[in-house]
Amino acid sequence: MIPRSVRKKLPKASLIRVEIGGYYLKPYWAKFRGANFVRWQLGRICLTHRAPWLERSARQIHPHLFESS
Repeated sequence: MIPRSVRKKLPKASLIRVEIGGYYLKPYWAKFRGANFVRWQLGRICLTHRAPWLERSARQIHPHLFESS
């Protein structure tokens, strides 16, 4: 579990983002999980929203924040 003091220092992803992409012939959907975001691909529409940090990713990307805890 990420300590609260470290969680406050971690960068935040955008709250929500909507993008319209290329052309797809078949219906397509997918879910992607990043270090601090979730992305849903629904055909041409891509919806990205903020999510809690994954602890392993946070420790690998920002080890300097975890040295004191």
